[in-house]
Amino acid sequence: METIVLDNGVEIPALGFGVFQTPPDETRAAVTAALAAGYRHIDTAAAYGNERQVGEAVHASDLDPSDVLLETKIWISDYGYDETLHAFEKSARKLDVSRIDLLILHQALPSAFDRTLEATALWRRCWPTERSARSVSATSWSSTSRRCSTVRASCPRSIRSKFTPTSRSATYRTSGPSTAS
Repeated sequence: METIVLDNGVEIPALGFGVFQTPPDETRAAVTAALAAGYRHIDTAAAYGNERQVGEAVHASDLDPSDVLLETKIWISDYGYDETLHAFEKSARKLDVSRIDLLILHQALPSAFDRTLEATALWRRCWPTERSARSVSATSWSSTSRRCSTVRASCPRSIRSKFTPTSRSATYRTSGPSTAS
């Protein structure tokens, strides 16, 4: 499978299996089938309400959990430095992992931009501990927002996802720092 290398050296499968709008009672079976089909990148989010079932499927598989890249997203209601750390811990518990491979800030929060900035401070910290995220980035950030562009310019390599509803898959491409003003 094709992979993408992020700026910090983390290598991720270019094709991931997304569980957006997958009901929790169907998520475990869907992820189990995806892993059996060869997917090694599972994309979930706190807002999807199915992180626990993703973790259950990964741990119930015959695969070593470290062979499956887990991506999850922090929702805007959990922005702010302490709030984002708490959301990370909550997601890690639900996924039953000590390290999240790819932690995404779901989108900018223009109405409380100071909280967005506090959440992005985690990019600089990058949790250099055993209980950490291997890579932190953002998705669904408007390139037309001057303030968002300023933050995107200072963030590590961004991830842009393309959702395919018929296959519940996402393809990923990286983009370097924004030069938009």
